[in-house]
Amino acid sequence: MPYLTLAEMRDQAPVLRETLARLMDERAFAAKKGALQWRFFKAVLERMLDPGRPEPFADRDRVQLAQLKFEAADRLRRYYLRPGKPVRFLFSLVHRSALGAGFEAEDWPTLGGYLLLVQDVSAADPLDPWDPARLRPYLERVVSEAVMAEFHAYAALPERDPEALDPWFVRGSPAHREILGTLARRQAEGCVLSHPLNPSTVRIQNVAVRSLTPVEALLATTEYWYLCWDDQLTQARVYTYRETNQQFYILQPEGGSWKVFQNLRPMPRSVAPHRKIKS
Repeated sequence: MPYLTLAEMRDQAPVLRETLARLMDERAFAAKKGALQWRFFKAVLERMLDPGRPEPFADRDRVQLAQLKFEAADRLRRYYLRPGKPVRFLFSLVHRSALGAGFEAEDWPTLGGYLLLVQDVSAADPLDPWDPARLRPYLERVVSEAVMAEFHAYAALPERDPEALDPWFVRGSPAHREILGTLARRQAEGCVLSHPLNPSTVRIQNVAVRSLTPVEALLATTEYWYLCWDDQLTQARVYTYRETNQQFYILQPEGGSWKVFQNLRPMPRSVAPHRKIKS
């Protein structure tokens, strides 16, 4: 997924500023949005968008700036990996020494040697003519959203909303039926993830397109799942699923978009206990 050019960032300056402001307002991201690392983060963005402004943090030494960068970048990484609503822009705070090929033509302004790169995850349009280069980041996004949709379906129990899966899964497909089957079993067993102190989470560590044709795509992921199934009434822990594994997704085009048709994953190392269901 390519980064925005400097000109594209400045063309979208109001939207980027608004995106950053909304990000700072989320307590899940910045509990104290006035903290020094967030002031530095915002200052780097402003440096990119308007280099004529006075440069703050000029009196900070390299060690302190490196620490501020680490704190902001680490929090960004963990925020983007957590389950939650989709985002349009991904921010990357990097040092100019880490820039790779393709950045030489840009006159990137920096603040203390640091700059902010931006990716637009909505840039790939699934309705475009067949264009594998543009389709790949879109397919990666579909798989990422499908993983989050599956997790949120489990987290919503005892409520069930199968239609929430429709944007990302082919209805009636093997992947769709597998999720519905898991939901039905856990609901019948009275198991939930929704108690306030339940630590369940999912993280997508890597996603990549392995093969792609106009009628089918194969993507591979590395995923970390931590599901702590609790008894809905007693809140006692019934079963813990904790796995890091590689999974494969087969996607097919449907109605102008692409959706997951099948999810191939290894058997878990631990097996869920059989519970007697109350009559």
